[in-house]
Amino acid sequence: MIVYASEKAISGLNIKTYDKIEGAQSLLAKYHYDKENGNPVLEWGCEMFYFLGKRGLQVVHAASGLTVFLFNLNYDEWPLIGQQVKSAVGHIFEETVDIHPQLKKFFVDAPEFVFAPLEDKALTAQLNRITLETAEGLDFNNYMDNGVLRTRKLNSVYNWNKLFSFGKGHKKDIKAAQAFINVLKEHY
Repeated sequence: MIVYASEKAISGLNIKTYDKIEGAQSLLAKYHYDKENGNPVLEWGCEMFYFLGKRGLQVVHAASGLTVFLFNLNYDEWPLIGQQVKSAVGHIFEETVDIHPQLKKFFVDAPEFVFAPLEDKALTAQLNRITLETAEGLDFNNYMDNGVLRTRKLNSVYNWNKLFSFGKGHKKDIKAAQAFINVLKEHY
């Protein structure tokens, strides 16, 4: 899968984009980028933010708006982001049994996450809108429990309850989790 990262995320987490990776890994990264570029089902966007003084990342699925929030990321931890996104998506849909076969194919179809600079204006606008909605932890504070942020609950509730507008020309409102299900069922 390709994660289009903002310049803020690239510099803040020292992310190596597919074109900056060196050695043997560069061939694999370039292969995945070339294979998946232009397929919105396999593309994500990401933006870095701060919550309680620590780095966080919002990762948004390009075709559906499904949003995963990751917290407490350290500099140079970018190679772990793909596994964290997969884990979060798995938790969001753990009780949605009818999507499990498509979800499995989705992760098999693109097992690696590669990063590229974010240049798509529509995806940038979507990331900016989500950042503004959650600015300064307004929504995140609702998921604090005895000083611990309940990230699984946040990701699940946010995606099953938040309405997004999608579609070119004729926009329709749909919940991000349902949009993700629809995209996977259409694609697989």
